[in-house]
Amino acid sequence: GDGYGSYYINQYTAKGEYIRSFGGRGSEPGQLLEPHGIWLDTRGGTTASQAARSTKPPPTGPTGASAPVLVVADRRNNRLQRFSLDGTHLDFIPGFRLPCHFDQHEGLLVVPDLHGRVTLVDSHNTAVAHLGDSGDPNWNNPLRREPREKFIPGRFICPHGACFDRDGNIYVVEWVEVGRVTKLRKVA
Repeated sequence: GDGYGSYYINQYTAKGEYIRSFGGRGSEPGQLLEPHGIWLDTRGGTTASQAARSTKPPPTGPTGASAPVLVVADRRNNRLQRFSLDGTHLDFIPGFRLPCHFDQHEGLLVVPDLHGRVTLVDSHNTAVAHLGDSGDPNWNNPLRREPREKFIPGRFICPHGACFDRDGNIYVVEWVEVGRVTKLRKVA
């Protein structure tokens, strides 16, 4: 995806041959503002908005199971957008603050939000937790430029990346001048 220019998602074959582009600058369904992380969701879940719109069933694959869905972190629109693999807009997953990218572990999705928190999303695409919420919706948090001793343990400043390890612990990398990596240990 072109997150700092035309805001299009460009699709290619495995051999690098161009297929199509979709998206483009805007806030309407299918349009994007600063698309960042792109993820192929194979969990088979639907969103509440998709379930409520009984006009279109969820896409299915050749076996009749739910087809994979492309999820895009639509950063400046503060949402995730879901697309079919041919680029057709399906729906939104709302409730984010500058989402960056994704990682998955056992049906749970972790989404770092530059606005000072990390969001966990279940297999029904519902936000189930906001971790380390700074309470500061200013993505250009002045703490980004401060020395490490000014950081508050347990509160995020600008999470930019997050991933699970095989045990379900989460590692969060923040966009701060001195660098910061936080391990969130799974306890249950």
